[in-house]
Amino acid sequence: MKLSGKVAIVTGAGSGIGRASAILFADEGASVVVADIDAQRGEQTVAEIAASGNQAVLARVDVAREVDVRRMVEDTVTRWGKIDILFNNAGVVLVKPLEEMTENEWDRVMAINVKAAFLAVKHVVPHMRRNGGGAILNT
Repeated sequence: MKLSGKVAIVTGAGSGIGRASAILFADEGASVVVADIDAQRGEQTVAEIAASGNQAVLARVDVAREVDVRRMVEDTVTRWGKIDILFNNAGVVLVKPLEEMTENEWDRVMAINVKAAFLAVKHVVPHMRRNGGGAILNT
């Protein structure tokens, strides 16, 4: 159990790489915050982790909104006392020609794919510093 006693937040954990990573982190002993805007998919990930006898909770969060990210981090620290791992995995792709993309579409892609990582790091790093370090992964 490489991550025994560790606490991990995985954004975009309702599907794909995020889901697989959350399950793997839990299988390796971490307590996992399954962070996703899609509560149904997030709950499926939590249920799969729990079925294996591991610990996970859902944080329904829009990673592009600072108030949501701050709440997710505060709730994690309240529940488990620390954060050891942050995996900024949430992301979106807009498949259309650039010249057809609206400014609002561009802003949403940048908010989820770039701003969200900034917000999570901003709110997690102070807790990691207090606990002597941690690991931050960005995809």
